Amino acid sequence: MTPEQPNLRPEALREHRVAGARLDERRHRARRIRQRVGGVTVALFFFFWAVIGVQLASGHDPALTRDARRQAQYDFEAHLAAQQEAAAAATAAARSATLLPTAPKTAGAAKQTTPTQQPSSNATPSATSPSPPAAAQAAPSPTPVVTRPS
Repeated sequence: MTPEQPNLRPEALREHRVAGARLDERRHRARRIRQRVGGVTVALFFFFWAVIGVQLASGHDPALTRDARRQAQYDFEAHLAAQQEAAAAATAAARSATLLPTAPKTAGAAKQTTPTQQPSSNATPSATSPSPPAAAQAAPSPTPVVTRPS
């Protein structure tokens, strides 16, 4: 008998060795599980960082895209409001032009209309309303602002 092992009968010694083997096996199993969990965790960490890195390197930054969409929406709404104001002003100008006769402007001298002259066709109010100016008819469609990847 060695000094480390107590003085035991042979059956108890055998049981002690079996219990020690089971304990070693349990410790080894726990170590393997910890190593696997740690390895999978590290692998997933690097995988997701690689996905994010590739996405950013290719210029598809989700945060910038969200801001760009928000800015494009704001620009679109501002453009639409300005377009509506311009159309309203053009319509008001067209209506006032059909109601008030104006003297035609020539280069250098202003002609005055005499009672014997026929008024110009655009100065007389007509039963049918004239078409709005070309600027109000063919308004360009707004385009959203798109940023270039850096």
